[in-house]
Amino acid sequence: MRSVPLILASSLIFASSSGAQDPVAYHVVINGGVGLTTTRTVARALAVASEGTGALLVLELNSAGGQFAAAQLIASDLLASDVPIYVLVTTMAWGPGALVALAADSLFMAPESSIGAGERDGDAELSLPARTAVEQEFHSLAARRGVEPDVGLAMGRSPSATGALTLPVSEAVDRGVAHGEVRHLGALLARAGMDSTHLITVGSDWAGTTVEIENNNTRDVRAYVLRGGTRYTLGLATSMRVSTFTLPVDQLSEGSHIRVFVQVVGSSEQRLTEEIRVEPGLVIRWALEDPLRYSKLSYFVRYY
Repeated sequence: MRSVPLILASSLIFASSSGAQDPVAYHVVINGGVGLTTTRTVARALAVASEGTGALLVLELNSAGGQFAAAQLIASDLLASDVPIYVLVTTMAWGPGALVALAADSLFMAPESSIGAGERDGDAELSLPARTAVEQEFHSLAARRGVEPDVGLAMGRSPSATGALTLPVSEAVDRGVAHGEVRHLGALLARAGMDSTHLITVGSDWAGTTVEIENNNTRDVRAYVLRGGTRYTLGLATSMRVSTFTLPVDQLSEGSHIRVFVQVVGSSEQRLTEEIRVEPGLVIRWALEDPLRYSKLSYFVRYY
């Protein structure tokens, strides 16, 4: 936790922060079937990473199947993003998992892992048009890596179909499907020029922004969050009590900067914090004193 000085609010107009940020690796674990929850988690991590200078996304993948529709959404998001994307296949990336892996900029595999053909959960066979579309998408993604066309098509086939292909790590590297073999996440981060101290693991239970106001004034205060030209109302912080407010993750854009603003009820006295970068799990604690200029602010990120 760190304490920071407060800035007196002479108006509600403020400039965006331009302070440099250390590069961060956002880390998503896909363990099991690829589904709609996975798409939301990856999309949120991409949105945060896109706000940070030098940030990258690491997908740690162990999936024997899932939903091709969800995998196609993730692949589309990965391809459209300017964020460098790394995938580490820890055990297997089959079917939909393989489709996600192939959409990454850099694909690495752990020893004894494999990548290739696999089914969709609860569906023994896709319809012929759907299967053809999946095979073509595998072909297109593999072609981006310079992989032989037949290899991409074979990886997209049903595992029961003639010519279906699942590659062990050594063969995946030899054929250009994977860029190399790494033993663990730390080794992958080292290849990317990062280390574990700059790793933020993103989960489906990412918390929103929490603001805790300890009002030691004899009067109540009204509290707000300011972002750009938008003001979000937190509520009334009662005198001599701690009031807790939560802004859900979908209400504020992660990676942006906010300020908390308070005004004493029945008075012109007010206070505005410095800009704080929004991250998943951000907790802002503000002890308001009487007068407000003696207030103390601290904030930290609760990592998941």
